[in-house]
Amino acid sequence: MPITALPTPPSATRPATYAAEADAFNAALDAFADELIVYEDTSATNAVTTSLNVTQAATKAIEAQNAAISASSAALAVGAVVWITGLTYAIGDLRFSPINYMTYRRKTVGAGSTDPSADTTNWAPYIVGYITSAGEETLTNKKISAYQYLDRTVTNAACTGTVTLDLALGSTFDLTLTGNTTLALTNVPTLTNETLNIVISITQGAIAYSLTWFGTMTWITPSGIEPAAPAANKVIEYIITSKTAGQYKGRKGAST
Repeated sequence: MPITALPTPPSATRPATYAAEADAFNAALDAFADELIVYEDTSATNAVTTSLNVTQAATKAIEAQNAAISASSAALAVGAVVWITGLTYAIGDLRFSPINYMTYRRKTVGAGSTDPSADTTNWAPYIVGYITSAGEETLTNKKISAYQYLDRTVTNAACTGTVTLDLALGSTFDLTLTGNTTLALTNVPTLTNETLNIVISITQGAIAYSLTWFGTMTWITPSGIEPAAPAANKVIEYIITSKTAGQYKGRKGAST
C-alpha cells in the first residue's frame, strides 16, 4: 500500500500562509500514521510468506529427488521373475524366490537347485528402500525421524537338516519343521554396546521333530534347562538375544 506524501510543512518565513499550512499539515498526520502502520504489517506478512514459499519449494525439491531415486531403484527390480531350479543364470540376473517372494541378484555364473533365499554363495538379497547394518555414515546438522519400524519376517515352510537363518534378510523367522532341524546363523552383525534381538517361531506338523540351536545358548528358564521343541501340531515362539558374538540368551515366548 503506497503512503501519501505529507503537505508542505508551515514555515515562519511564510507568515501569510503559516496558519493554513499548519492546519493542513496537522490534519494529514493522522492519515499518515495509519498508512505507515498498514505498510509495516503488509511488509511483515510478505516477508513471512516469502520465507514459507522458499521452505516449501526446498521441501518439494527434496521430495522430488527422493521419489526419483525410489522410482529408479524400483524400476531395476521390476524385471525380476521367479527363480527356476536348474536354469543357468548370469552375474547380475534378478530373480525372486518362490519361498519368500524376495528378490535376489546372481553373484556367480551358473545353475543350481538351492533356492536363492538359502544360497548365499551364489545369490545376494536385492532390497529396495531398506537400511541395512552394513557401513556407517556420520550425520552433521541432520536429523532422522522414525515413526515406525517394521522388521521383515523370513518364512521357511520346509525346515529339515541344517537351516541357516540369514540376518541380512531380517531378524524375525517363521519356521515349520518337516524333519529334525539344526539352526545356524549367517551375516551376524558385529556388536559394539548393542543388543541383537531374534524372534523365531517354530511350528510342528502332525509329527514332532527335534530342534538343535546355534551357538552357545544360555536359557532363561526357572531351571536353566533348554525348553523342549513344540509338540505335534503346536507352535512356540522363542526370543533370542546376544551382546557378544556366539553367546546367546534364549527365552520361551508365547505358545499354543
